[in-house]
Amino acid sequence: MPGIAGRTVDGEGREVVELGASQRGIVEELEKAHIYIGQLNRQIGELNGAMKTKDQQVTELSEQVRLLNEKVMQEQQKTIAALKAEVAELKQQK
Repeated sequence: MPGIAGRTVDGEGREVVELGASQRGIVEELEKAHIYIGQLNRQIGELNGAMKTKDQQVTELSEQVRLLNEKVMQEQQKTIAALKAEVAELKQQK
C-alpha cells in the first residue's frame, strides 16, 4: 500500500520501522478504502434502481407483445373463417 511507510536500514544494517508513520499510513489507506466502498455502495444502489426500472419496462413491453399477438391471432382467425366461407361458396357454385 503506497501510504504505508517502508522500512529503512540503520547504520548497523538493522531494519528500522517507524511505527507512528506506519500507523498513519494504515489509517490513511483505511480512510481511502472506506470512501471507495461508500462510492461503490452508491453505484450499486443506482444500478439496482436502474435495473428495477428496466425490469418494469420489460414487463410492460412483454404485456404489450402478448396483447398484440392475441390481436393478430384473432385477425388471422377471422381471415381464415372468411376464406373458408369463400371456398365453401365457390364449391357450391360449381
